[in-house]
Amino acid sequence: MDTRRWLLLAAIAAQGCGGYYAPDSVTFGTVIYTQAGPGVDFKPLRKLFIDPTADVFKDGTQQPSVAVPSSTVMLINSRMAAYGYTSVGTPDAADVGVRLTFFNNTVSYYYSYCSIYWSYYGCYPYWGYAGSYSTGSVAQQMLDLRTNPPPGGSRTVLWLSAAYAVKAGTSGDAVNNLNNGLNQIFDQSTFLKTSAVQ
Repeated sequence: MDTRRWLLLAAIAAQGCGGYYAPDSVTFGTVIYTQAGPGVDFKPLRKLFIDPTADVFKDGTQQPSVAVPSSTVMLINSRMAAYGYTSVGTPDAADVGVRLTFFNNTVSYYYSYCSIYWSYYGCYPYWGYAGSYSTGSVAQQMLDLRTNPPPGGSRTVLWLSAAYAVKAGTSGDAVNNLNNGLNQIFDQSTFLKTSAVQ
């Protein structure tokens, strides 16, 4: 059982015993990952294309693509502009392209209950369904658009980042969580700076 599930179950148990609850930063905290490609020099890069659609995977199965929320596009534009990038409308005019992928998973959790009183009958219920919760992650990748990939090949990944434990989606709190996670990613990705930024 992963740590998040243990934390969630501990919080539920503690709340039942004394009204204590774990703060959202513990139960729903976001973990950030960001890494530049080996030996990538970001200094000469200038023009950025943000793909307006995102890939979506639900419980491991690819779903139809969705539009990236407009506030998320504005956030990426703003943060990348601070690093010296100018947004362009087509990939053909760009040095780099950024694309998002949403991963959403439903996690079910169970409980068992045993007591001395019920020992004659064993545990009752043997296993009980306690509920489920949704968690998600977003991956962001930057691809090199300056040259075409070789036949049958793929473009070079210049930068990869992810925000784990965001409710990845396109509405309400999910967008706030997504944007907060992306802000943390950009805060930790100062290596993206071009030579246009001193």
